[in-house]
Amino acid sequence: MTPNHEQTINKWNELGFYYEYDNDLGQWRFIGSKDGLTKLVDVLILYSSDPKNGGTSEHLHLGPYSYLKIMTWHEPVLTSSHIGGTLKDLMSLGKSISAKLEICKVGQIFKIGREYSPSTKTSLLFIIMSNDFLPSSIEFEG
Repeated sequence: MTPNHEQTINKWNELGFYYEYDNDLGQWRFIGSKDGLTKLVDVLILYSSDPKNGGTSEHLHLGPYSYLKIMTWHEPVLTSSHIGGTLKDLMSLGKSISAKLEICKVGQIFKIGREYSPSTKTSLLFIIMSNDFLPSSIEFEG
């Protein structure tokens, strides 16, 4: 295995979940254990708790390839490149994901879309895996 592959594997597993965008369905898929997906909640809450992120277009890239951005915007928005909103919106989204994760069991799926961003055509799909799930397994073993 090349050092680059090892580095990517480590970054996915460190992130705690795997994500990908499906152009055909207009959907971000987040795949991970409840603990792993809680790391996305943590990212949203930490980002939205930092006043330095209050300016429009401030952003944070996620994952080994940085495809997905968490971005400050003037309204809630979900696109093929970012999850955006005011700091208050992003905090609310983090809390909403957390509440849904709490009641989910392994194998369950939930979706967030228009309840976060009423005019969006993009959604966030969460797939709950077992505790031993390794995010890198999607890319490197799947």
